[in-house]
Amino acid sequence: MAPARDDAKIWIHTGIKWEATDPSVLKQVVGAKTSSADAQLLSEFELKITLTKRGPKEAREMPHPHLGAVKDGRLLEEAFEPKKYMVRLEKGKFIPALDKDPDGRMKWRAMSPYNYRLVFDKSPYPAGEHWKDPEICDDAKSAHEWKEFHAGSTKYK
Repeated sequence: MAPARDDAKIWIHTGIKWEATDPSVLKQVVGAKTSSADAQLLSEFELKITLTKRGPKEAREMPHPHLGAVKDGRLLEEAFEPKKYMVRLEKGKFIPALDKDPDGRMKWRAMSPYNYRLVFDKSPYPAGEHWKDPEICDDAKSAHEWKEFHAGSTKYK
């Protein structure tokens, strides 16, 4: 899980189980064409997310010093309890915070804006108190504060 940037990865490498508390929201059809830069609310729903102790396949097959956060027991048991989140799915033209100058404009080397944004009421990453060692949590680049995730790169027209 990362907020649409390769340099913003955190190395938890764990699987997740998720489910919509109201499965009917999964039947909504969303189009890909974006005609406006203004955010349009497509859906608002509740998700139940549970981190698992079994990492994704590539983490199990590829040795890497940062892939052990789950396997090495760096997270407390509370991190693996189911948690509920209110989530908004929006359509528009979105620039992640890491791609913005302090005045809010897109940095010249930034990626194209994104068509979609998921906004969580609280971050789905483990909170600081769910890590056994606070320094490891600090190395996770404050991911426990990330609440927005982007997808569907586009170009301004």
